[in-house]
Amino acid sequence: MKDIVITPADRAKWMKEEEDVLLQITKLQSRLLNIRRKRELADLVSNGDAEAEALDQRGSDFSLQPTPLAEESFGAALERIAKSASEPISKAELKKRLARAGHDKGNTPQFYTTLKRLKDKTRIAVLPDGRVWKP
Repeated sequence: MKDIVITPADRAKWMKEEEDVLLQITKLQSRLLNIRRKRELADLVSNGDAEAEALDQRGSDFSLQPTPLAEESFGAALERIAKSASEPISKAELKKRLARAGHDKGNTPQFYTTLKRLKDKTRIAVLPDGRVWKP
């Protein structure tokens, strides 16, 4: 029987594959949401003013404008990326992965506020050297 050998290159390849798949899922979810919004808007247009007025009273906003790449909240994305990493990652790497997932808030105070809140709730861990990972 052969020994199974998993190299760091294998792990890195699988990590990249995982990121690619998660990005594809995010894009597809965004696309699906856009389609649903268009259908709801089309239903409103075809069913007359009564439903449009009811929609306005609820305060919903249906638009044909594209939605952000990720429908996932910034905090949820940050937590998911940190927890799915195969090893602790630097804050710079975390910001890069957030950007690839469609979140552009990596260089704002919100990044550090969200990081601290998730850490305080023990949803993620920030190691003494500053790297981020699962708790």
